Amino acid sequence: MPSSVAPRPPADPGPDVAQAAAGAVDSWDMTARIEAAGVTDRTARALWGHPDVFSMAEEIYAEQEAPPTRRHAMVQRRLMTASLRRALLIVACALLSAAVQHALGISVLAMGTAGGLGWVAGQTVAGTSWHALGAGQPQRALDVGWWLAQRLVQGSLVLVLLYAALVPDRVEMVLVCLGWMVLTCCLSLLLVVNRYGGALLACGAAAGLAWLLQWPLDGRAEQWAVAGVALTCVLGVACAVVLRTTHVWRVPAPTGTEARAAVPPLLQALVLVVALLLALNAAPANATTAMVAGIVGAMCLLDPWITGVRVSLANVAHRSTSLGWSRSAAWSLVLATSVATALVCAGAVLLAAPLLQIPAPGARGAAYAAAGFGVPAALSALLAAFGDKWGPLVPAVGALVTAWAALALDRALWVVVVAALCTAVSLLYSIRHFHDARVFV
Repeated sequence: MPSSVAPRPPADPGPDVAQAAAGAVDSWDMTARIEAAGVTDRTARALWGHPDVFSMAEEIYAEQEAPPTRRHAMVQRRLMTASLRRALLIVACALLSAAVQHALGISVLAMGTAGGLGWVAGQTVAGTSWHALGAGQPQRALDVGWWLAQRLVQGSLVLVLLYAALVPDRVEMVLVCLGWMVLTCCLSLLLVVNRYGGALLACGAAAGLAWLLQWPLDGRAEQWAVAGVALTCVLGVACAVVLRTTHVWRVPAPTGTEARAAVPPLLQALVLVVALLLALNAAPANATTAMVAGIVGAMCLLDPWITGVRVSLANVAHRSTSLGWSRSAAWSLVLATSVATALVCAGAVLLAAPLLQIPAPGARGAAYAAAGFGVPAALSALLAAFGDKWGPLVPAVGALVTAWAALALDRALWVVVVAALCTAVSLLYSIRHFHDARVFV
């Protein structure tokens, strides 16, 4: 699933710290100056992601002393490394959910529903936290995000308990929904504050262990073992967030402005989740797993792609469109994103088809469905990453209409026409947004 928030570098130390550190002769001198400004090891860990004040001073001093070319390379390398780690986090979560689905015998559609609900909640938390972080309040971003995550998890707990009372024979689905809700809320918050290294290790280890346990075990033993590993991972990630927000009960509720900031990513996620579920229903029943694999593969590559675009085109952000940017360049960016997403989605489905023993007609149908959803979803994420507030809803609604047409219309020709129109609208809107080079600032 795409994210509606832009990948950003770690939080800037702020003008007070920068002013105190100015003129330092070495990293030791800078450490003393930063500590004199009131920064402690705990503050450096909680707000800026450094293990202590000395490592923070070393990084600031290295960036100040480096020549402009080297400084740009350092920033580019750090951003690309972070984007690759986020891609690995998506892969780890996908493998863990696949292991749970296989062990508990849950359908792809039901697992997609659980994951989609969790993703919507996570985007709501991320939208509110990004607003506080953009206002230069990193601790407020962490606190208000956790405050909102708690309320969402509490509300989902009430709903899943009601579902368990009405459908007692599907208790495992209740636990999966609740686990996804907790995990995605916590991961979204950790991604905002750029402190997800431990979560990546936990999810990766849990995914590997969950799949390894399925070889020697079977039946109820396999189900209990895999569920226990997944639950331990979820609780571990949640505890990591709790330890960073010990005073969260004293934090005021989100303000009206912070709450409104969560509306666009919430609507974007909700529309895309509904579109994905419709697309899964429209795809051949035996090819939904391959379709999900294709979409996950495309979304994993999307984050590094967006980060690369941000770093490469930052030098044209201050120029007028007539000098460093043009409509043809915007066409190239949007079309490259669309074509690459379509190829990855369709290619992953076709590669997975022989392994999953999917017949050729079903594989082709799943490839078309994956590309039909993946392209507008990628454009929606691209628009959101570069500052368009409500624009990501245009491709998202296009994906929803295309998925509905594939499910409701009998004639393939009409489905192709609807998909072509929705794709054209999404492309034209995206090109209009990226025609102004200032979006890359």
